[in-house]
Amino acid sequence: VDLQMPKLDGFEVIARLRALPNPPVIIALSAAHVADVEAQARDAGADGVLTKPFEADDLAGLLDGLRPAWWRSDSARLGA
Repeated sequence: VDLQMPKLDGFEVIARLRALPNPPVIIALSAAHVADVEAQARDAGADGVLTKPFEADDLAGLLDGLRPAWWRSDSARLGA
């Protein structure tokens, strides 16, 4: 969810998604690299925050950190 959208504030979108019976994983995107923005997004219910521009590895790392340990792909967690 982009935090800066023209018609509906990204924080409001996050709050509405979080209120759903089975809310999705919510990643907030922001061009501002400010700790207050990250805290505000997390307070609204975001599971994670990425600052634009970001690399695919940044998104992959964030998503991997949000998955349950039994679902993660690294061998240390799989007992290999």
